[in-house]
Amino acid sequence: MAIPLLFVGIALAAAAEEHAKVKELNTNDFNVTLASLPQGSRVLAEFYAGWCPHCRHYAHTYEQIARFFAANEDSGVLAVRVDCAVERRLCADFHIASYPTIAFGSPEQFLARANVTIHPSSESRDAPSMVAWVGRLMGKPFKYGKIPTTKPMLKGQQWLDSHGQQQLQDSQGKPLEPQSNSLWTLADVELATVELFRQIMSTPPLHTGPEKRTALFKLLRWWSAAHPSGRCRGGAQKLVALFDAKWWPASEGVAPEQLQSFEICGPSDQLAGSSWQSCKGSLPNTRGFTCGLWLLFHTSSTRLPDNGGNIFVEGVRAFGNHFFMCGVCQQHFTQIIASPGPLDAVQTREDSMLWAWRTHNQVNARLASFESEAGSTSGADPMFPKIQFPDERTCSSCWKHKAQGNANSGTSSGPGTEWDEGAVLVFLDRVYGDDGSQDDGPDDGQGSHGHAHKEGSQDSVAEMQSQGQLGRRGGQGLGSSSGKQVGRDKNELEKQGGGSAEEGRSE
Repeated sequence: MAIPLLFVGIALAAAAEEHAKVKELNTNDFNVTLASLPQGSRVLAEFYAGWCPHCRHYAHTYEQIARFFAANEDSGVLAVRVDCAVERRLCADFHIASYPTIAFGSPEQFLARANVTIHPSSESRDAPSMVAWVGRLMGKPFKYGKIPTTKPMLKGQQWLDSHGQQQLQDSQGKPLEPQSNSLWTLADVELATVELFRQIMSTPPLHTGPEKRTALFKLLRWWSAAHPSGRCRGGAQKLVALFDAKWWPASEGVAPEQLQSFEICGPSDQLAGSSWQSCKGSLPNTRGFTCGLWLLFHTSSTRLPDNGGNIFVEGVRAFGNHFFMCGVCQQHFTQIIASPGPLDAVQTREDSMLWAWRTHNQVNARLASFESEAGSTSGADPMFPKIQFPDERTCSSCWKHKAQGNANSGTSSGPGTEWDEGAVLVFLDRVYGDDGSQDDGPDDGQGSHGHAHKEGSQDSVAEMQSQGQLGRRGGQGLGSSSGKQVGRDKNELEKQGGGSAEEGRSE
């Protein structure tokens, strides 16, 4: 009996998809796998990080490349991947400093950790370009042809609807209730801080040379002045106090071993938590670290000294220019911090708060547009769409006028949108500020665990404005005088009661 052509096509596509799955390698099987390849084989390796937003998006393209080479077995090319967030030592062997990094070479070159060819990050990495690049290196005229896949590519509302019934589960598969009473937790800020410091200290290019040494000092000085965790703040203060004399003398070209092994927030069993809480995503590797970084920006900006804007600016620039390892993310972020005006004008605590808020919304607007277009290939979390925050339900007084379109759905607050930045300042200070409930203790890094930050009520914005707690700068632009601190009175905050708010979703 003849088999219908449709079923043959589906079967072949399914077989090609199964056969072409990118091989994930770790420290234990990397050498074994490559040493077992036939003579004359070549290896295409993607070094990525599970937390990296662009890596999650690029995964679809890299799978297409792997599918092409798997379907053309005479090419002799094996496509593999290594998650550097897990395999730090293996990636350090190849001096990986940006994600994703794509390398090509013989198995012998990879085994020797030498002479592999790195694809220039400035060149296109789409599937046809990458296949052609490999072909040029091998002297073979490869021409990319897309291999069918049985996996549907959903975009826009279809993508969102396909995940509409998903629910977070714990390790036993039981549904997790949403944390409706917390916008952020100290655990998430600490985990992001520990992860960033660990990335710097486990990545040779990030802790080698005088430029990185200076950048690290500026990053630590920011944390030592305004980190919301006493443990992390105390660790940073310890390093800053004796940075030149003990931890990284100017005569040392590479960070000394004692600095590389330093626990910036103290022993891991003393942290406020061991897993993501308010930053937990609904899909693997979503939110987490990048969400925690935004929380670090917001919570630290509210804890700066009144005229501590310079500390914040130097810390942000050090991070963006030197230590943000998501390659495409870093390009976008450095464009923002290099643009004339906004960051240069930051002088005060309130300036810093507004800059972090504006920048977060700017990034969210770009990502909202991208994720809507890319859909299921974006690598984003459909349960946490990017929005302009605070939305009107959370802080109606923060909005003077909304541009056409639904700002709460994640679209940009474009021409025609006008914020009441005075009300926004009160909102930011109430949600992310230091009211005594988040700090985990003294600056010696040995304090007790922090607690989830409770949200103030919507009415508190107008109330605090009417009572003069907003300060002289009101809703004016950056660079105006600081005036009083915004919403720093704990007793006043306690009078305002609880409410609800939505976090500005980030990468």
